[in-house]
Amino acid sequence: MSAAADHLEQLRAEARHHRQKRDLYRAKSYGMQATSETRLRELERIARLAQDRLAAAEATASAPAAPPGAPA
Repeated sequence: MSAAADHLEQLRAEARHHRQKRDLYRAKSYGMQATSETRLRELERIARLAQDRLAAAEATASAPAAPPGAPA
């Protein structure tokens, strides 16, 4: 696997991890355990940022490469 593919896989794993962590905390809030609305918002923010990083990396990876000598 190339370094770019490894990086994308790492970002996918991080995004999945943060979504799962947020979802578990949200489920916990429906139960009897005390939860914090602030903590839930923070987990949502972290999950959103991880998803944004993944989306940006995937967009970059799928963008066609500029031909040699083309202006950047």
